[in-house]
Amino acid sequence: DRIDDALARQLSSQAPPGSCMLIHPAGAGFWSDVHHVLGHALAARVDRRRPFVHWGETSLYAADPTHNAWTDFFEPLDGYTPEEVEAAAARCAWPELWSGGSPFLDVATRRKATGPVSAADLVARTEPLVVGTHHTGVHLIRHLLPVDDPLAHADTGTILGALAPCLLRPRPHLRDRAEAFVAENFGGAPFIAAHLRGTNKRAEQGDSNLEAVNRAIERTVDKLLAQRLGIRLLLLTDDRHVEARCRERYGDCVVTSAALRSEGYQGLHLRSGLPPRQLGEEVVVDVLAALAADCFVGNCFSNVACIVRALKHWPEGKLTLLGSTDGVFNYAAAVLRPQA
Repeated sequence: DRIDDALARQLSSQAPPGSCMLIHPAGAGFWSDVHHVLGHALAARVDRRRPFVHWGETSLYAADPTHNAWTDFFEPLDGYTPEEVEAAAARCAWPELWSGGSPFLDVATRRKATGPVSAADLVARTEPLVVGTHHTGVHLIRHLLPVDDPLAHADTGTILGALAPCLLRPRPHLRDRAEAFVAENFGGAPFIAAHLRGTNKRAEQGDSNLEAVNRAIERTVDKLLAQRLGIRLLLLTDDRHVEARCRERYGDCVVTSAALRSEGYQGLHLRSGLPPRQLGEEVVVDVLAALAADCFVGNCFSNVACIVRALKHWPEGKLTLLGSTDGVFNYAAAVLRPQA
């Protein structure tokens, strides 16, 4: 319904030249919020709007809600300055609650009041500023690309592979940390990377389903290690029990970063008292290290594994994502009830 509404608007209206899209975080896990940015950036591309990402008070990775945490992890997108975004809001914004006053303040309150507005709802609006707050992926928005767009006939994976490396430019200090970690632990030797989830993914996928996926990942890693004796394994995980099990299974060949890990059913990003910026930097460095691997194995329902797929062109047979549901090939926003 929302795609049909957007297509109808495209026939009768369009965004004015020089218009902007402000992208607030959805308030989820780090790479989930990054996929949310990519979905909205694609919607901005549809309308030739310039995107501006601001991770403030609703971000789980902002230590200071008045600071834009996006720039702690990534270079700014080539869009507006904060002052220009505020000037656009002063003229007119959609949803209307974002008009007048700084659009960087009272984010949670206005987000709740406007309801679940997806990126599809922002397309073909005539206001100089539109504001995105609810998670919407590339898989939904690709249906709105103009026929003359080079990505118009591409599938979701191809679009993500085109957008992600251009829009996601990690800060130099994070790239340096990843390169130093890889050099220290692997030198110039090839290595395997695997990502196994635990904690809140148990609730999202169900204990038995997640266990089945993790076991399948382990069997794939078994084969890769057997084919290349002496190769080392970079393990990415958020779960202490998963780490312990892999160390018992694979022994000294396992390498992990010093990232914080947890146990139980609550994700690290949902726990109070942990340093937000550190959590974000750790997941960025882990992913950058995994991109240097020769092979990667992961859970396709995980945003971490999906971003590893998007940020690198993996040769045939070098990338294996397992599971029955792919995290980016779903219509997260399509299950929302239409607005009255």
